Amino acid sequence: MAELAARESRIAVRRARVAARLLAANSAKKDHRKSRAEIEKDAGVGDRQLSMSLHCLSEIRKKLKDEVKSLRDGADLREYEHRMEETSKRGALEKRMKLEVEESSKHNEEIAEKWKVVLDCAVPQEMATQMAEQKKACDAVLASKDAVINEMVAELKFKDEEYQVAIEQQAKDFNDLCTIMARQVTMLTDVHRKELTDIEFAFLEQRAALLISNKEEMSKLIQDLQDMEQKYQEDMMAKKEEFAKALEDIRDADAEDYNNLKVRLETDMQTLEQHHATMQANELFPAVYQFNAEKLEYNHLVLLERDRENYVTANQQKRKLNKQRDTLQLLRGRYGDLEKRFNTDNSKMGHSFAQITKLLQDLQSKEKGLLKSHATTRRNFFLMHQRGLSVLVSKILQADKDIHENQLGWHWQAPSDYAFIDLGSNEILDDGPKKEPPVLDDLANTMSQEKYASLLGTLCDEAFFLVDEKTRESLPMLLPAHQDWVQCVSILHTLGIKNGASLEKLLIALTGQESELKDNDLDKYLSIYLHDESERVRNQGGAVENIVHDPKAPPGTMLDKEGIKKLKWENYWKSFTTVINSKTLRVWGHLEQGLLAYNKLLKDRVYLTSEVISLRQQNQALREALQHCFKAKK
Repeated sequence: MAELAARESRIAVRRARVAARLLAANSAKKDHRKSRAEIEKDAGVGDRQLSMSLHCLSEIRKKLKDEVKSLRDGADLREYEHRMEETSKRGALEKRMKLEVEESSKHNEEIAEKWKVVLDCAVPQEMATQMAEQKKACDAVLASKDAVINEMVAELKFKDEEYQVAIEQQAKDFNDLCTIMARQVTMLTDVHRKELTDIEFAFLEQRAALLISNKEEMSKLIQDLQDMEQKYQEDMMAKKEEFAKALEDIRDADAEDYNNLKVRLETDMQTLEQHHATMQANELFPAVYQFNAEKLEYNHLVLLERDRENYVTANQQKRKLNKQRDTLQLLRGRYGDLEKRFNTDNSKMGHSFAQITKLLQDLQSKEKGLLKSHATTRRNFFLMHQRGLSVLVSKILQADKDIHENQLGWHWQAPSDYAFIDLGSNEILDDGPKKEPPVLDDLANTMSQEKYASLLGTLCDEAFFLVDEKTRESLPMLLPAHQDWVQCVSILHTLGIKNGASLEKLLIALTGQESELKDNDLDKYLSIYLHDESERVRNQGGAVENIVHDPKAPPGTMLDKEGIKKLKWENYWKSFTTVINSKTLRVWGHLEQGLLAYNKLLKDRVYLTSEVISLRQQNQALREALQHCFKAKK
């Protein structure tokens, strides 16, 4: 009951959720329809007709697509039913064939078992009866197989007929589809033409309505303009009358002021005349009058001269000010032109700088990628050739060993060159300072002498700490006979010994012209030797190790870093050519000549042997012929 209640509650919750979702969808559709109706209401006649035409065309296209889709769906349904029927028939046929195989195999086993009984029969009549039964069983098996074959043949014929019917039905469907599509194209053309005409008429109607409304609006605007002009004229006339009245009032006030001033001046004039008459009655008046007149005239002349000078000075200053203003305007124009040109150049140069900077960054990134790719390619190329050469050198050494031991019967001794002991080294690929191959022919020959055996043994035992880490890691992979040699070579390389002369100096420094070396004094003598060598190198001018001479260059020519690198490459690859010395090559040449002569001798012997066998066969044939002739005569 609890489970039933929980199930009912889940169903109720699900139904409520579905109802809420449907309600939200309906409200959204209503809002969409409302907004669409408002948009159509706000739009014009042409826009509404265009929307209606597009909607009508979309509905017609949908109906036409549904019509074509129904035809296609019918064809797909028939094909699906045909395939399902084919699948069922194929399954029944496979089941029938499987059953026939099982029955035939069972009958064949029974027939095979009965053959043993038939063969065991001693009575001929019983054997004949058994064989008749065996024949009937075989005929029954063959009849069942023939029945299956006939069924398959009938099924194939039915398939052919069905295929013909399907072809005809497909042709009919195709013709119907073409007819429907042609009719739809014609109908769509007519509908498009009709809708286009309606849209054109709607837009023409909308244009006429817009012209009428615009004309009415223009008429209204013109009327408003005329009214405003009439109002402006009336306002202007009122203002003119007001201004004329104010001007008349001002004129009257000025005339009254003029009359008052005239009366006042005439009164002052009469007063001055009276005063002048009084002054003339005085005896000193002429002299004072003359003096004042001359003084006033002089002052007037001075003022006139000053006014003239001030006028000239003012004109000069005005001309100078105008000239300065013209110069300032010219300079301002030039400054503006220069500022514009410099701003343009600055923007161009800034853009060019950004482009060049971006291009430089791209080139730097590409250069880093190319350098990395070239370094990887060079390393892979070097390692590939190095492995190939190591394999080839191993084959050559094995061939040399076979020639010495098998062909010549000599004792073969492996070469002791360091370049062929550590073929996996790729130090020559590094860009930094590289180590020179520590063992050269001169040093190897010097180390093989007996007087250095004690020195080398002591160094191997007491100075093992001078062996580099890479050599220590490679020692377990070497043969026991090579481990001491490689260890000695690494110690000598660490000490800077590169030739026989340096090894002789080391022997003298450690033994003090004595033939035996004491183990407890080894560290002291090594320290003294290294100190003397460092002083010698410092006195000779510093880094002599970086000075490398090209053997092909003129004397005194020094190589740069690239030349040193190239020379090291050449020396490294040339070292592979010295794995077989000239003496061994001469032995190989003489051995080849001898083997070729022996081979030629063997070929001649084979040819002569074949001739002898042919002559023997001919002699045997002649003997048989002679014997036959003798027998015939007898």
